[in-house]
Amino acid sequence: MIKSVRLENFRNFRFKKISFSEKTTIIVGPNASGKTNILESLFLLSTGKSFHARIEEEMINYNAEIARVSGLNLEVVLTRGLIDVGNSQPERVPRKKLFVNGISRRLIDFAGNFKVVLFGPWDLDLVTASPSLRRNFLDTVLSQTDREYRRSILSYERGLRQRNKLLLRIRDEFLPRSQLLFWNQLLIKNGDYISTKREELINFANSMPGLDDQIFQLEYDKSAISPERLEKYAEAEVALGATLVGPHRDDIKLKVESSTHSTSHSTLRDEPSGSDSKSSG
Repeated sequence: MIKSVRLENFRNFRFKKISFSEKTTIIVGPNASGKTNILESLFLLSTGKSFHARIEEEMINYNAEIARVSGLNLEVVLTRGLIDVGNSQPERVPRKKLFVNGISRRLIDFAGNFKVVLFGPWDLDLVTASPSLRRNFLDTVLSQTDREYRRSILSYERGLRQRNKLLLRIRDEFLPRSQLLFWNQLLIKNGDYISTKREELINFANSMPGLDDQIFQLEYDKSAISPERLEKYAEAEVALGATLVGPHRDDIKLKVESSTHSTSHSTLRDEPSGSDSKSSG
């Protein structure tokens, strides 16, 4: 449990130390007083990222060059990339530094030391918005609890960007498709781990008891990645310059069942799904 958080030049707080109860803390205040900013600071300490900012620089107070958030043995330092040290030219510095026990750490080693669950009004979009929001939700949960998942998702995303760039070059510069072999293997290796852990999380959620007479279920619409599926969509991938199968195409269907009726929410897909269909619903 976190007992307090210290904010320096973070959002609208020039300096603020906030203490928390061992049981329940309720934050009350008028609109725009900084209630959401406090939640954002805790999420930042947990994940190293913001749930609110488009760019991390937005978290720095308007009149400051550096912002700090610290709590437990964790600290996040944010800058605008330049600091005035009195010389003719400002000094270039990292835009974000993460510390555990005062020692600089990478994001993969920082996230998960302090675990949080965030729920806000925007989470209703998980039901109706695009599949990317539901994938990001799974990634946020799993990245806090599984270090290997954090490594796999970062490696997969980097490999996906490189493979998509290469697909464009194959299309435009007529490079041989054999150059995809390394990236195919990287995506398959990491993609298998990502899919397995997502499925385990969904099965765990489905094992939870219902509420009153309602049973909530998640259905994993998995986009499997394998040499056979990559070969199947090879021509389409080159034409589009994009990878069409893999965990970045996964989705979740949400279902509610009761003793009187059942309803479900599903989304139309414009990409190959786990069953190789163009759409499902």
